[in-house]
Amino acid sequence: MVKCGRCGARVPEGKFCDTCGVALAVEGKPAPPKPDTSVAMVTAYGRVVNRVAVSPPEEAMRREAIPVKKELTEHPKSPAKTAAIRMDVNDSGIAPGTGLLGGKLEVLRELGRGGMGIVVEARDATLRRSVAVKRLREELQSSARDKKRFLDEARTVAQLHHPAILDIYDVIEEGGQIYLVLEYIEGRSVAKMLDEGGAFTVDRAVRIMRGICEALSHAHGRGICHLDLKPSNVMCANEGYVKVMDFGIARTVKDTVSRVTGQQTAGTLAYMAPEQHIGKGGVGADIFSAGCTLYEMLTAEAPFRGPDYLAQKREMVYRPASEHVPRVPQKLDEVIAKCLQSDVEKRYGTAIELAGDL
Repeated sequence: MVKCGRCGARVPEGKFCDTCGVALAVEGKPAPPKPDTSVAMVTAYGRVVNRVAVSPPEEAMRREAIPVKKELTEHPKSPAKTAAIRMDVNDSGIAPGTGLLGGKLEVLRELGRGGMGIVVEARDATLRRSVAVKRLREELQSSARDKKRFLDEARTVAQLHHPAILDIYDVIEEGGQIYLVLEYIEGRSVAKMLDEGGAFTVDRAVRIMRGICEALSHAHGRGICHLDLKPSNVMCANEGYVKVMDFGIARTVKDTVSRVTGQQTAGTLAYMAPEQHIGKGGVGADIFSAGCTLYEMLTAEAPFRGPDYLAQKREMVYRPASEHVPRVPQKLDEVIAKCLQSDVEKRYGTAIELAGDL
């Protein structure tokens, strides 16, 4: 055990303190310099307005978002409580609790970290609304072509406006970093709801799936496919409505990350249509992923468990949902089976057809 020179905590020997993240000194040796892992936060007009500290890589991989305690948010004007809120935000490794991003966005707290990057909640002081700001993974900067591909995709998706689709308010590029400013929703993803509460009732699953179908239909009608639809990309607002996130964007990010790192995301493989394994996609791929999502909402399990996902999908090797959960009607087994056909021509032709059978 060693004593941290910054916070005084006794922690196991290593490069960084488990409590505050500062570089540790080893007996007889000076502390290694802490890497400059800050990133420029910028305005939509290209001005650098702040620098945001990012945790050392080892810390960033193991830390989870630090929630702001409810009692702290109930009295925002109290100096002591405001300081505590800022400390929580700092500890999450996202942003200082002072200063405005872009001259108008005040970062409040980290919302989460995932395959696409880090997401924080911010307050737009000008428009007086909450937004989500997503700083994307550094692998997107591996080449000018990858960056351009992503920005083109993001700007195209930003033209989608539908009650069941999460809005993109802005796309910011500056200093090699890319940020998305997104609509903020109070709620939980379908994946989190399944983790916390298990399988949904039939009525609830069907209602959510109809919202997903509305979003898909709107996007498909404008030539945009999602290509990474799954429970973690579907939000259920506290008010009850459904929002589908990351149309086209998540797939673009993951394709780039896979090419740069040589690693594939297993969670995505479970929902990909078989033709996506060989680089093809389209409306039919989204229908397949919708079927996988519906199955998981009804059973709390993915239909295809791996490890040879492609073979299982081609042979349609999975247990009907009603075998997991007897209350699931046979009609829904039939709907799911049509979505999960290995031959794209045998699936539903449109999301509206799927919604009609629901």
